[in-house]
Amino acid sequence: MTTSHDRPKDATHFWTVVLPIQTLLLTAYVAPVYGFNALIQPINRIFSPMSGSIVGAILFLGIGLGALLLPQLKKIIPNPKFLLLVSSIFMNVGLALAALACWLDWFWLMIVGLSVLVGFFLSNFYSIVTFYFVSWGQHVGRVGLISGVVGLCFGIWAALYSFFAPLVFSAMSTPVSFLLTIVFIVPTIIGIILLKYPEATNSSTTSQPSTPNLGIKGILGLTSFWLFFVFFLLFLTPGFGFKIIVQAMILEVYHSTQSVASIIAVAFLGSYGISRLIFGFTADKLKIKLIFLIFCGVQCLALLGSGIAIHIFDGPLVIAVLMCITGAMFGAGKSLWTVLLVNMYGPVNYTHAIRAALPAYGLAGFFGPLTLAFAIRSQNVIDSTSIWFFGAGIALLACFCLIWLLRVHDYEAYNNKRRQKIKLW
Repeated sequence: MTTSHDRPKDATHFWTVVLPIQTLLLTAYVAPVYGFNALIQPINRIFSPMSGSIVGAILFLGIGLGALLLPQLKKIIPNPKFLLLVSSIFMNVGLALAALACWLDWFWLMIVGLSVLVGFFLSNFYSIVTFYFVSWGQHVGRVGLISGVVGLCFGIWAALYSFFAPLVFSAMSTPVSFLLTIVFIVPTIIGIILLKYPEATNSSTTSQPSTPNLGIKGILGLTSFWLFFVFFLLFLTPGFGFKIIVQAMILEVYHSTQSVASIIAVAFLGSYGISRLIFGFTADKLKIKLIFLIFCGVQCLALLGSGIAIHIFDGPLVIAVLMCITGAMFGAGKSLWTVLLVNMYGPVNYTHAIRAALPAYGLAGFFGPLTLAFAIRSQNVIDSTSIWFFGAGIALLACFCLIWLLRVHDYEAYNNKRRQKIKLW
């Protein structure tokens, strides 16, 4: 932890620009993706009842897999500012193609534009922005804080989009509404212009001589990473299902109005964002492994409770409350997973671990929404959705066990080919 005696010279830039301003600007690009639940119904109306869920699932799969190609893209465009600018431009080209797809009624073009282009370049944008903010967090000793603030901003943009997008789509044509979404490039470009890496790191994390750089191949060869990979996949799947399908689920299960479904979606995303800020403040002072055990345990109980409540209560209130509890734990965990990897592998190797883990992020974004969409489209929607809740609860119970087994990577034991000990950290 950085003290007042050894505070970096450019720490003022962190507290006055990076934390309060750039976190808000550089996260604007996630609005239509994290608020994708608002796009499900408009896409379904043009194509087919399952098309919106399919587009969203492939979009998040593209986000996860795109991270693996980032090193090759960096060789072509080594300047991070320029790479961010190119990525933001291509994301908006994808939105324009989505608008054209709605106008021409070409579902394949919707997949190419919104799922493939937006997904791939959003992955690059996310990876670079995450590295940028974590680098600043390490520089001033507040990784948890900045991760939490970034997570809060993700939730703010998603909640705003979830609330206002249905109003725009109902007032204007779907192609025009997609084109209007391009407006989010404005704050994003401002954030890119303000980009400035910490002086001490000079666009890279500070290496420690005693810590070997494992590279992504070395990370993939560690048992601890694969435990984390399976945990990350199971942990994210239920939350992604809710986040993408929440409005459609409320409409299908409870036959509520669109305004009620939008309010519940905003509440879910609001709890998602606020919890990321709260736990971000505490992550620098508490044991990160203990926090994740809490995330898994509370989510497990909330999901199992949802599986029971859906049979008992006719209205969506109880389910909405349980979903918000799930969203809070899911959002905070999704915000602090980079902190967990920093703790496990140190500042030298966490970026490799992040890239290697993003396919789990993509798979969760694929399976979560798709399986919940199938559940709410079945003939007996109550029973099938309840089964989905129970399955998700069991997955979070498995996550609790996997987190218990995770360990800080012991580089000394690794270098000397000794067996590593499980540490409760």
